[in-house]
Amino acid sequence: MAGAVKAGDVVCVHYRVTTADGDDVDNTLGEPPVSFVAGGTDVLPSISHGVIGMSIRDKRVLKLTAAEAFGERFPKLARLVPRAGLPKEVTVGSPILIKVGSGQVILWVTALDERTAMIDANHPQSGKALTFEIQVVSIDS
Repeated sequence: MAGAVKAGDVVCVHYRVTTADGDDVDNTLGEPPVSFVAGGTDVLPSISHGVIGMSIRDKRVLKLTAAEAFGERFPKLARLVPRAGLPKEVTVGSPILIKVGSGQVILWVTALDERTAMIDANHPQSGKALTFEIQVVSIDS
């Protein structure tokens, strides 16, 4: 039987994420659990390190500040652009992948009308404190 999660273990977890107002952001209800390396860089550091010491079936609530979650919001990262330059099927909430040098940036469509679109390089949850409810499903040392 596996013991407590240690840095370097692969853990599978179920989770639920809510805002400070209690609004649901995301969860794995009805889906397979998510796996990542404890103490690694696959997920937010507060989550990756937050599972260390947990055992299978343990539940933990982690309250993250905006900085610990998806960072502060930077208004300068949002721009109004002509809609004609975007794919026709774009809708509010759509991610748009843009190549920048050798990397990529995800922009989010936050508003849309017939002529213009507001695109935003901030993560949709940036600037928000979030609560993560986590339950360990399995541990692979």
